[in-house]
Amino acid sequence: MEYYFANIIIITIALLMASYFDIKRKEIPNFITYPLIIIGFVYSLFPWTFPNLILAIIFFGVGYYLNSKGLLGGGDVKLITGIILLTPPILFTFQFFMNFGLLSCLCALMYFGIMIISGKESRISAVIKFAPCIAVGYFVTVIGFLL
Repeated sequence: MEYYFANIIIITIALLMASYFDIKRKEIPNFITYPLIIIGFVYSLFPWTFPNLILAIIFFGVGYYLNSKGLLGGGDVKLITGIILLTPPILFTFQFFMNFGLLSCLCALMYFGIMIISGKESRISAVIKFAPCIAVGYFVTVIGFLL
């Protein structure tokens, strides 16, 4: 049970760093996402975490398509892929990922709305810094599941 918290701590550190860089530079550096994916891949080779690998491959394919259409950033795709790979089995449920995805998207919509209303972005040029939204969605979902 204790090693589950190690996964959550690794994901938390990666999310905090990714959020910082996404806010400052509008990109998530590979030195955050690649180690997350590599550690998650090694972790997902254990028999009880094999579903993580399957879901991560599916998400990466869908995310790559969304990235090619300009709907989702490449760093965001790699970040979420790493999160899926490192998600502990205790949290690996349909409900967890639905809550995580919905809360992340809700946070992004709120951010987008605030930027438009405040006049800092136009509807056409708005770029959503999605890593902080992913972080909020993940933290709220994990806290909700562990309490």
